[in-house]
Amino acid sequence: MRIYLSVLLICISALFVSAQNKYAVSGKVVNVAKTPIAFANVAIFELPDSTMIQGGMTDDQGNFILPDIISGDYFLKILYIGFETKEIPIIHLKDSDVLIPIIQLKRKTTQLNEITVISEKGMFETEAGKMIYNVENNINAVGVTASELLQNIPSVSVDMDEKVTIRGTKATIMIDGVESDLSTMIDQIPADAIESIEVITNPSVRYEAQNGGSIINIKLKQHAQTGYNGKVEAGIGSMNQTNLNSVLGYNVKNWRFSGMANYQYKEIKTVQNSIRTIMNSNTKDELYQISNDKKMPSSFFSSIKAGYFFHDKSFVDLKYIHQNKKQASQTEIKNENFKEEVLGLVSEVHNNNESGVTFNQVSGTFRKFLGSDNQKLEGNFLYSFNTPENEADQLNQSISDQDEDIIEKYRIDNKSYLSQIRLLKGGLDYTGKLSRTLNIETGTLFSINNFTQDFWNTRLNYDWNTTEEQYDLAADTLAKIFSNNTFSGSFYGLLSGKWGRFHFSGGLRFEYLKNRIESDSIVTTNTIKIVPSIHLQKAVSEKYSWEISMTTRTIPPKYNQLNPISLSWGNYNKSSGNPKLTPEFIYQLEFDNTWKWNKSNLNMNLFFKNETQIIGQWYYLEEEENRQVSHSIYENLGNIYSLGVDASSMINLKNIIIRTSAITYYNEINGDKFASSLDRREISYIFKMNSSYPLNKKISMQLTATYHSPQISVYGKQFGYYQVDLGLRSKILKNKGSLVLKAMDIFNTVEYEKVINQRVNYFKKTFYDPPNFLVYLSFSYKFNSLTNSKSSPGKSSRKS
Repeated sequence: MRIYLSVLLICISALFVSAQNKYAVSGKVVNVAKTPIAFANVAIFELPDSTMIQGGMTDDQGNFILPDIISGDYFLKILYIGFETKEIPIIHLKDSDVLIPIIQLKRKTTQLNEITVISEKGMFETEAGKMIYNVENNINAVGVTASELLQNIPSVSVDMDEKVTIRGTKATIMIDGVESDLSTMIDQIPADAIESIEVITNPSVRYEAQNGGSIINIKLKQHAQTGYNGKVEAGIGSMNQTNLNSVLGYNVKNWRFSGMANYQYKEIKTVQNSIRTIMNSNTKDELYQISNDKKMPSSFFSSIKAGYFFHDKSFVDLKYIHQNKKQASQTEIKNENFKEEVLGLVSEVHNNNESGVTFNQVSGTFRKFLGSDNQKLEGNFLYSFNTPENEADQLNQSISDQDEDIIEKYRIDNKSYLSQIRLLKGGLDYTGKLSRTLNIETGTLFSINNFTQDFWNTRLNYDWNTTEEQYDLAADTLAKIFSNNTFSGSFYGLLSGKWGRFHFSGGLRFEYLKNRIESDSIVTTNTIKIVPSIHLQKAVSEKYSWEISMTTRTIPPKYNQLNPISLSWGNYNKSSGNPKLTPEFIYQLEFDNTWKWNKSNLNMNLFFKNETQIIGQWYYLEEEENRQVSHSIYENLGNIYSLGVDASSMINLKNIIIRTSAITYYNEINGDKFASSLDRREISYIFKMNSSYPLNKKISMQLTATYHSPQISVYGKQFGYYQVDLGLRSKILKNKGSLVLKAMDIFNTVEYEKVINQRVNYFKKTFYDPPNFLVYLSFSYKFNSLTNSKSSPGKSSRKS
C-alpha cells in the first residue's frame, strides 16, 4: 500500500524539466486477454538502493511514458488493483530511450483445494471524464434489461415514459461506442449481454453531438479469455417471467470468437387513470379515463463476434446482432365525459394489439498501429436494418350515461403501421503524438439514415337500423406514406496533453446535417454547426483533483418527431409530428472535484446547462364526432436553464461497501407556449444508494434504494416516488455456480404521476400503477479452460 500511495503522489506531482543526458522509459500494459489496462500505476526505482525515481499512469490504451530520467540502472514496478504486481528487474539507460516489451498482468488468485478464485472488478469505477458501472457480480442486475439497469446508476433517470435523462437532460445512448437504432431498444437488451455501462456527462468533440447533452455507452461482453469460456443461466419470476441465457467465448492463436443468445418472456398488468380538464370561457369539460392493460412481451437477442490479429500491429473485428421482439397486448378503457359536472357521454374501448420488431446489424472495426504504439489508425462501419410493425383492432362501444346499458351502435378501427429503418455509418479516426506531452486526435464520420412508414387505417361504423332490425355498415379507409432521409457528416480535431500537474484537451467538431421529408409535401432542411469542447484538469495533491469542462451539443429532431401523419390513441387523443422542427442546442459548463482517501472517495460536480429550441409536445383541441379530441404536435417550445450539484461517494467499512449519490438541481423553463399555471421553476433532487455485504464466504447481500423528487420538464411535471430492492447470492458448485434470489420494490411503492399543462385551457393528470413487488430466482453456471498456453491471440496486445 505504501508503494501504491507513493506512486500516486509521484504521478500527480511530477513536473516536466529539460536537461541533458535524460531519457524516457515507455511501454504498454495489458491483461492475459491482451486487452490494454488503463490507469495502471507504473514506478521506476534506482539500483541498487531501490530509491523511487519517478511514477506515472497508463493511458486508456495501456501506454505509459516516464520522461527525463538520467543515465543509470533501474527496475520497474507495475501495480493495478486486483492484479498481481509485475516487476521488470533490470533496465539500462545509457545513450537512448528504452521501449519495454509488452507487459502482461495477471489477476490475483487464491488456490483452495482445486478451487481458483479470481479477483473481481468493483461495481463502480471512475476514470478521467466518465463513470463506469460494471454489470458483472451485481446481484440486482440478474434477469433485467438495459433499461432497468440504468435506473440504478448515479446521475441517470428513466421516467414513466421510458425517457432516459442525465441530470434532467436527454442522453445519447450508444452501443459499443456507436449510436444506432439498437440504442432505441434498450428495453430489449438483456443485462446478461452487457459488460459495463459508461456515463460521460460532458463529452468532448470526438463523440457525436446529435442526440443529447451527455452520453451513456453500453459495452457488450467480449469473452476474450484464452481457450474457451462461457456461462449458462435460467431464471423464473413473478408475472410468469422466464429468462434463458447462454454465452460462449473461444480464442485460439490469432482468432477470437464469442457469441450469446438470450430469451425473455413476461406478463405485465398495469392500471392507468387520467383526468383531462378543458376550460372554455365559463364552461368546464372533464374527461375521466381508467385503463386496464395487459402486455405479454417476448424477445430473443443474439450476437456473434469474430476477431483476427493479422500481426502485432493490426487486427479486425466483425460483429452481427439479431434481435426479435413480439408483444401482444389487451387494453380495456372506460371513458366518462362531463360537461359542467353533468355526465354527457360514456364509452368503452377494447383494444387488441400485436406489435413486433426485427432488428439486424452488422458492424466492423479495423485498427492499425503505425510505427509505434503512439500512433493509431482506426476505421469502422455499421449497417442496420430494422422493421417495426404494429397492428391493432379497436372496438369503441357507446354506453348509456343513465343506466349504463350498451347503445346499439359501435365502431371498429383496424390500424397497421409498417416501418422500415435503414442506417449506414462509417468513420475514420487517427491518434498520434506531436511530442512527449502533446497528443492529437482527428477523424471523420458520416451516416445515411432512411425511415419509411406505411400507415393504414380502416374504420367500420355500425348503426342499428330499427326498421330493418339490422346494423348498417359505413366504411372509411385512410392510407398514407411517410419517408425521412437523413445525411450527416462531421469532422473533428482534438489536442490534448500534460503540463506540470495540468492535463488539458480542446477541440472543434464541424457538423453538417441534411433532412429530406416526403409525405403530402416535401420539406428539406440543412443544418451546419461548429461544436467546441474544452477540458482542463489539475491534480492538486494525492487526495484531491479538479476539472473544468465546457461543451456544446446539437440535437436534431428524430423521424418520429417529424412524421406528420396523425395517429390515434383511443377516442380522445391523437399525436403527430412536425416536418418544420429545428434542432435543439445544449451548452454545458462543469466544475468537477474528486477527493480520495484509503479505499473511499467522494466526487462533487457543479454544473450549468442551457438548452435552447427544446423539442416537446404542444397540445390543442378539435371537436370530432361530438367530442373534444386532444391533438399533440411536436414543436420547438422554448428554453431550459439548469444549475445544480451532483455528488457521489464510495465508503468502504471493512466488509460493507456503501455507494451513494445525490443530485440537486434548479430548473427554469421559458417559452411562450407554456401555460402560465405550469411550474416554470423548481428545485429537484434524486438520491440513490447501493450497498453490498458478504454474509459469509458463500453468501452475499445487496441493497439498493432510489428516491426521485417531483421534477419539471417541457413535457410537464412528474411527481416523486421511491423504490427499494434486495438481492441475495449464494455461490455453489465450487464457486462456478450461483443462486440469486431478489425482490424488487419490496415496499410496493412505485407509482408514477404526471401532469401536462401546456395550454392555458388544457390540463391533464395521469396516474400510472405498474407491477410493483416482484420476486425473481435464477441459477447460473460458469465454465472455462484457464490454460497457460502461450498461443494467445496475436503476438502483441491491442484493444478490440
